[in-house]
Amino acid sequence: MTFGGGGHTKAILSMVPEVQVLALDRDPTAISLAEKLAKETSGRVTPLLGRFSELEVLLSDLKVKPGSVDAVLLDAGCSSMQMDQAERGFSLSKDGPLDMRMDGDRYPEMPSAADVVDTLDRQALASILTAYGEERHARKIASAIVEARRISPITRTQQLANVVAGSSTLCRFISCSVLQAEEGLHNMSDVGKMYLSEKTAQNVDLSHNSSLFSLLHTFL
Repeated sequence: MTFGGGGHTKAILSMVPEVQVLALDRDPTAISLAEKLAKETSGRVTPLLGRFSELEVLLSDLKVKPGSVDAVLLDAGCSSMQMDQAERGFSLSKDGPLDMRMDGDRYPEMPSAADVVDTLDRQALASILTAYGEERHARKIASAIVEARRISPITRTQQLANVVAGSSTLCRFISCSVLQAEEGLHNMSDVGKMYLSEKTAQNVDLSHNSSLFSLLHTFL
């Protein structure tokens, strides 16, 4: 299973005393938490540092036989732990470097989110927003990004948040009013920025971390 912050793993361990968990995660920070939990549970957790696409090799190295795993839990995407760390650049609600790499230490050659935002052309950016986020205003947002980076490189999360919020349309702000009521927020511009920016962040993250392709490799 994907480990993340370990919430699902701890719940499973408490409910099923005899269970053994193979905890996969590509994030070294998450693996450190998994290693700590492994010690606390006398080895009931086996941390595996890697991507979904590397799972077959990792299991083979552990001599795990095909058909011997009873269940698989996939909790894909960013964890709250990653979103809460401004320095990792996953959340646009907190200012930090526009990074978003889950395993940048293992793959330093992999481009950061800032590289993606600042180097791809308008069409490529729009394609990412459309393919990964089904964003109706993909072209408008892509154009806003391209225009903004002509003035200054987009290297911070708040820079991207401001650009995306500025490219929104009235109809999207109306839809944000529902979120405003649900969350008890009072500043309409803040709601619009939060809604639009987090969606754009997810699209950029999915694009340069290739999560969907890695997931497909897991099942095919």
